[in-house]
Amino acid sequence: MLIPREHGAYGQLLFPLIAALAVGRVSFGALLLAVSVTAAFLAHESLLVVLGQRGIRASREQGQDARSTFAVFGSIWLVCGVGALWLMPRAVVPSLALPIVLGALVMAAVFMHRERTTPGEMLVGAALASSSLPVALACGVSLREALTVVLVFALVFATATVAVRAVIGRVSKTGGPSTTVAAVCAMGVVGGLAAAVSARMLATVAPWGALPVCLVALGLAMRPPSPKQLRVVGWTLVGATTLTTVVLIIGVRLAHA
Repeated sequence: MLIPREHGAYGQLLFPLIAALAVGRVSFGALLLAVSVTAAFLAHESLLVVLGQRGIRASREQGQDARSTFAVFGSIWLVCGVGALWLMPRAVVPSLALPIVLGALVMAAVFMHRERTTPGEMLVGAALASSSLPVALACGVSLREALTVVLVFALVFATATVAVRAVIGRVSKTGGPSTTVAAVCAMGVVGGLAAAVSARMLATVAPWGALPVCLVALGLAMRPPSPKQLRVVGWTLVGATTLTTVVLIIGVRLAHA
């Protein structure tokens, strides 16, 4: 079966979904929606092969596997998506617009071959994080609490992307954001979330949830590692994102109690 090879994208999808399911009272509609979103993510690689976006050779050599994979995950996406729409509260349905619109923008970036640029990767992270909005709402949390989950994950994914790109660009001399930009981004995210909390736009936990990843990003900007350490950097960011998930779950549940 053809599944996405971008390992980081799995975390960008699953961490927000886990948080969204854990911050409230899990409903069957929310579970079906989470499964539907995951199936859509797993189907996208095979769809790109079928549409010829992975090149003529991939279409020729992997075409049959791609069609079979898309049939399986596409069916799961459709059945679970219809079930979720049937079971979730009607008030949650409009929130589906956010992941749909961002997903459409990602597909446009793919067709323009811009998804692997820094803005493209930031857009992908935001689109994957946005899937947690309707899931969290379907679990019964308030819009402010659901937006807290979405925005924190979208911003820390963007921060991590800028920091890693800055490290790679500094070593390879291929351009991209500078380490100064990465440091400002990391500090700005925490400060911006704190300001949003002061304005009562987000739950109190927002800046604390972003802090683990932003601290790692700031460390990468201040002391860029060598290319040989990029695997360690990746696992460090996974650990920081795990901590972000735990902090958000605890903080939002306390706010929701």
